[in-house]
Amino acid sequence: MGVSKYKRLSTRLRGLLENKSIDDDKPDNPKEMLMEIIEAYKEARKLTDDYLYDDHISWLKNSFNKGWFEFPDDYDFNASRWSLGLMIAQVERYGGIVMDTKKGTLPVSLDHPIKDQSYRITEKE
Repeated sequence: MGVSKYKRLSTRLRGLLENKSIDDDKPDNPKEMLMEIIEAYKEARKLTDDYLYDDHISWLKNSFNKGWFEFPDDYDFNASRWSLGLMIAQVERYGGIVMDTKKGTLPVSLDHPIKDQSYRITEKE
């Protein structure tokens, strides 16, 4: 092997080591991963509307931006499985993933209406 081949090999090996996941809790196969997500969903579906009817992704982004979590260390499989479990529970309960928009929080329902917005279609219009 020439020097350039050794250099390429060392770069590849270093890349493999640097890109190795630090999170040892990550499941080894898709079945285990789905079982973990289902467990998070089972926990999330027990939450009250005060906690479940919330834009979780926006909260997660804001939490990282404000330094409440260490980035990238706290962005691991457990954060992702919990986010997916919450979103599945939101789809089950509200018919969609809860998301804050400039026009209000979606999905809209009688239990969670958009307050006094002229763009909302009602029976009176």
